[in-house]
Amino acid sequence: MALKDFVPYGSDVSAGSYECADCGRKYSNRSKTSMPPCPNLDRLPHHRVSWRILSEQGDALSDPYPK
Repeated sequence: MALKDFVPYGSDVSAGSYECADCGRKYSNRSKTSMPPCPNLDRLPHHRVSWRILSEQGDALSDPYPK
């Protein structure tokens, strides 16, 4: 099974490294939790509103959020 490449804000994910799909800001998540919005959301346009998975497993295929 393939994993998703991007995870929308609010998705439940595993620990790992992520990068904003819109502005490139890096984010490390050490525990399983919902992904926050990018801290740059209010300062720069964000059309994808998602995080690119850089390491670890990322988002589960069964997550209700779209790819």
